[in-house]
Amino acid sequence: MSVFDSARAGDQARVQDVRRRGHLRVVEDDFRLRVLLVDDDEFARSVLGDALSANADVLTVSTVAEALAELDDFDPHAVVSDLDLGSGPDGAELLNVLAERRPWIGRIVLSAHASHILAVGRGTPIPDGSIYLVKSDLKSVSEVYDAILLAIDNSGDVVAPTKVADGRIAVTASQATVLRLVALGMSTSAVASELGVSERAAETTIDKAFDALGVTSDESVNPWIAAAMLMRSGRVYVK
Repeated sequence: MSVFDSARAGDQARVQDVRRRGHLRVVEDDFRLRVLLVDDDEFARSVLGDALSANADVLTVSTVAEALAELDDFDPHAVVSDLDLGSGPDGAELLNVLAERRPWIGRIVLSAHASHILAVGRGTPIPDGSIYLVKSDLKSVSEVYDAILLAIDNSGDVVAPTKVADGRIAVTASQATVLRLVALGMSTSAVASELGVSERAAETTIDKAFDALGVTSDESVNPWIAAAMLMRSGRVYVK
């Protein structure tokens, strides 16, 4: 049984109950939101969790399995999740489970990447009604808290990812897939194996992806390192 299947019991009845009651409205002055923060980076969990604790009760976990295990006891109003959670299910899969089984929970992506395909390789879409935040675009934690409130009370319409700002670099979906593998430290042969192509074809694809980033074979900078740094900067998005 997967971590997703183990979280199914009782969810359908709760979905119907919430649909009858309508959206959550925060009306009491002393009301505190419960926020589940999912990130495999201990430093990020600590810093953001402490900051959000000023206005909410925050529980931090590092995996999808831990997040699902806490749903009943903690009963969060919102889940803030990174996308790349290491091995196992990723943040996009978690948000899709929440959208299907517990749609009353606000869903917020907090990623270093401007496009989700750069963070996770399975191609899982972000469910409608989620809010997508790029870490490098945030100026204060209050923006995350505002996003939490909006996500809880959204009408189910699509909430677009963060608007692309000046200085961003556009790549195609196929280039994004290759660049994500490069950022993981894969060699040309490993990329070829992952994509099911020859090493020569992989090398050509990587070169084109580097060209899209504006990365050159400057002797002073390893292009693979330069590409990986750009991928982690939040400047790259999928057009």
